[in-house]
Amino acid sequence: MKSKSNLDKIDIVMTTDENYILQTRVTIWSMAKASAAEYEYRIHVLCDGALSPVSRNKLLEMEYLFDNISIHFIEVERSIFEKSKLTSFYTMASYYRLIMTEVIEAEKCVFLDGDIIVRTDISELFQTDLEGSYIAGVPDCGIRCRLERFLEHQKIINLPTMDKYVNAGVLVWNLKKMREDNLYLKFLSYIGEGYPSMDNDILNKCCYGKIKLLNIKYNFFAEFFGREGKLKEGGYSDGELHDLNENEMIIHFSGRFKPWEYVRVNRSEIWWNAAREALAESDYVAMYDAAKSLSVQSDWSYLLEKIGQYKDIIIVGFSDIGKNVADALLWREANKIGCFCDNDRKKQGKIYKQKEVLSIEGANENYPCGLWIITSQNYHREIKKQLEYMGIGIDRIIRYVDKSEAYYEAVDDRYQELEEKEKVLRTGG
Repeated sequence: MKSKSNLDKIDIVMTTDENYILQTRVTIWSMAKASAAEYEYRIHVLCDGALSPVSRNKLLEMEYLFDNISIHFIEVERSIFEKSKLTSFYTMASYYRLIMTEVIEAEKCVFLDGDIIVRTDISELFQTDLEGSYIAGVPDCGIRCRLERFLEHQKIINLPTMDKYVNAGVLVWNLKKMREDNLYLKFLSYIGEGYPSMDNDILNKCCYGKIKLLNIKYNFFAEFFGREGKLKEGGYSDGELHDLNENEMIIHFSGRFKPWEYVRVNRSEIWWNAAREALAESDYVAMYDAAKSLSVQSDWSYLLEKIGQYKDIIIVGFSDIGKNVADALLWREANKIGCFCDNDRKKQGKIYKQKEVLSIEGANENYPCGLWIITSQNYHREIKKQLEYMGIGIDRIIRYVDKSEAYYEAVDDRYQELEEKEKVLRTGG
């Protein structure tokens, strides 16, 4: 094999933060294993300056494990995105890709999310003829198969149609043309809009009419394995689906419910098999044990058993989800719900079904031995750290997972019966 310096270059871009470093490593590992040896894969990792040396080294180690990859960290100035609005479960790092034209010198690159397993040669994707398009990507099969759910989304971002809306997890970028047309400034002009899918919406809006559509094999959502009927309803032909080979595609664990948190999601074993190879044993074991534990703790039966051990319950988060948890408990555990609590001072002092909303400090003072149920879906990590800092033991903290319709759609068929039983238990059946 030629030395790395003599290999043709392929530029790959990813974004990450402290909470996503191991997942990023798994994606890079899978890509390096699947890709052709005659190229050097220059992996540009966009991050902020707070990314720790330990986390960086977990990626840099792979330069010694694969002869034809190189890792380059590009620190992003977060102040660029000070007007941005975060929605749902997305993080600030998701916006970083919008400045790629300004920090990557290449004329073309492939962007990869960190929740992907690559089983095909990325060089084939990189060689896509963009034909004057800004980006090339796969129509989002989650949207395409559920278009009726996204009519309001379509209105919010003002697109003529959503059936050609591409998922930004895997994209070929025409950096040269984007620079020529100053798309960077156009991208940034929308970051304060608070679009439902943030940068994914911005890319589709700004690039509309100059997006090349790719075969579904380059961004196949794991939730659709074994569910070809749903894909056919979304307009995919028998020919497209027949030609799909699980061992020659890019598999995307899209959406909120990830295999490293919920081992019951469809085909989670694909991700865990790759993680077993890619990660140090200690990292793998810690992640897997945590995912198995959360899957169990997310069951209503577990929650009821845990509540039975305590006199008082504190529901953390005065939101629709927090109220729904209270409603589901009131008919059987009414006397145990001590209060709600919330860090938002505007909510403190409010009353819901005779239960007051306190500050976290106030809740701890009034119910010093209570069980804390964190109902926030987006800020559970920060809240858990806050509670631990106050001296509350982890055995008294439960992270409540709101099992939405999206969760049940993502669950592997092997667990559907179990999940249905838990749903019935929650609703009082």
